[in-house]
Amino acid sequence: MGSIAVKIQKEKRFQDIEEMNRRLGHRGELHNEILNHGILALGTNTNESQNLMKNNPSVEKQGLIIAIDGEIFDQEQLKKEFPKDKIDTTIELIAALYRRDFTKFLPRLNGDFVIFIYDKHRDIAIVARDAFGVKPFFYTNNTKDGSMMMASEIKAFIGSDSFKKELNNKALSSYLSFQYAPGPGTFFEEVYALAPGSYLLIDVGRNCSYSIEKYYEYEMHPIKGDQKELEEQLITVLKKAVERRRSPGMGSFLSGGIDSSLITTLLMPEKTFSIGFDEETGIFDESIHAKELADILGIENIKYELTGEEAFEKLGEIQYFADQPHGNLSTVPLYFLANMAKKHVDSVQSGEGADEFFGGYSSFIDGPQMRKYKKLPLWFRKGMKSIAKNQKGKKWQQLVEAGSDVEEYFIGEAKIFTEQESRSVLRPPYDGGHGTDYYTKPLYQAYRQYSDLQKKQMIDIELFMPWDILVKADRMTSSCSLGIRAPFMDREIIEISASLEDSMKSRDGISKYLIREMAKNQLPEEWVKRKKLGFPVPMKFWLLRTNIYEQVRSYFVSDMAKEFFETKKIIKLLNDHYEQKAMNQRYIYVIFAFLKWYEEYFIKR
Repeated sequence: MGSIAVKIQKEKRFQDIEEMNRRLGHRGELHNEILNHGILALGTNTNESQNLMKNNPSVEKQGLIIAIDGEIFDQEQLKKEFPKDKIDTTIELIAALYRRDFTKFLPRLNGDFVIFIYDKHRDIAIVARDAFGVKPFFYTNNTKDGSMMMASEIKAFIGSDSFKKELNNKALSSYLSFQYAPGPGTFFEEVYALAPGSYLLIDVGRNCSYSIEKYYEYEMHPIKGDQKELEEQLITVLKKAVERRRSPGMGSFLSGGIDSSLITTLLMPEKTFSIGFDEETGIFDESIHAKELADILGIENIKYELTGEEAFEKLGEIQYFADQPHGNLSTVPLYFLANMAKKHVDSVQSGEGADEFFGGYSSFIDGPQMRKYKKLPLWFRKGMKSIAKNQKGKKWQQLVEAGSDVEEYFIGEAKIFTEQESRSVLRPPYDGGHGTDYYTKPLYQAYRQYSDLQKKQMIDIELFMPWDILVKADRMTSSCSLGIRAPFMDREIIEISASLEDSMKSRDGISKYLIREMAKNQLPEEWVKRKKLGFPVPMKFWLLRTNIYEQVRSYFVSDMAKEFFETKKIIKLLNDHYEQKAMNQRYIYVIFAFLKWYEEYFIKR
């Protein structure tokens, strides 16, 4: 866990680098450094001493300044390529690889990282982000003094007087559909996220002109394989991935799902961490199953019981740490889970990536009803689609999908407002942003030769995973400087997933088929068969409480809301839910999350 902040400015006035770095202090609480060199200033925070700049004077002698946020998990193997060099730290390894290969070493790295390199001799800077975007990075030229700034989180820019803090008016409409801000654009004008698997090459001496190069592309290449051999291969590599990420005293997040249960069983930590809710348990409380598995394994399970009142009290803080508006309901319990875990351990392992790469989401597979619909003639299904598209409800939506190509309806695992609904609740100029097709059409075109399942996976791998799932995991754990490592994001595991046929991901309505079959030798049968719940949150019940309803309503009728929304329409969504005429919790929360975020970044700060 750590952070990087950079400012490049010809006038060499770097007083604000300290404030930029301070605003990222939650990402690495043990060490911080500031380095000024010529027209470049660099600040770092870290919990890993081997990533400190001052511990690597030999690297500076080579004309390099290097910082890294994250870890390279195969570095011991890479060090063997330099038998004549004394390489002790990650930064020394990066320096050796860079001197030998320039940027060609990047595709070889198995890790979660952002790497910053300033080459004094060439007067260039390079920033590389890991293959799938586990670690974040942003950059901007939208400054009053012509400087260029880069940082692990956007909030660092707010710490500089140079930054022009302006809202990107085009971001809100797509956010209401996706529940997150799809990159590389952001909610801040002319602030961009560095895309996963890419590096930024900056000509420091020439007004910071830059180019972006892609160094890694995930491509599926299914080959027929023996199931038993694949199971053995997967468990072998997963064990290695867990061990690569192990550190002393590490814990694990544990729900009732198969992914975290597998990781916990392989890691066997002393402590596991789960979250439950004050009431409305049942399908909303996986902590019961987590405790059962912990008891079977003989390890401690620590549970946090979250109330609706606590959740809403902290929503402003949660949105502040999220950096951009984040409408994923599970962000809320994850924030409390991470802060509880930090009281006991410094790092945890978690299950991110398994669903995207191995076909775990329910939207990837056809349920029994959908399978029946698809047996009907296509001409009949298309006729039913024309009737159903103007109706509301899950069954009507299934009829629409049964008569449609996947490109027509699937925008990812998260889908809140339709594009038409989004524009109808927004006021000008916020209703004029990019539609969902802007993000999905190029991907569908790029992967047009893939099966429907593979297309859905790629939409989520390219959109939902880097801009929602990994953002949620990174920001909520970094809010309290808790390290998080995701073994299913290991490059060796991802390479296995790329080679799988569809039947190894989904079969007879069973999701994550290969993982479930492999897990039969690792977990009790009940855990293998259990359906994915996806960190459910009882938001629909919380919004029925008068005190919470009144809190949300006060925001929906505020002058702040009137700037962005047709308030009569959003109040109707809220009232219809409160009066139990409809279940609008996801619509309500995605709007409320934006308003809380805007208040944090444009009113309070």
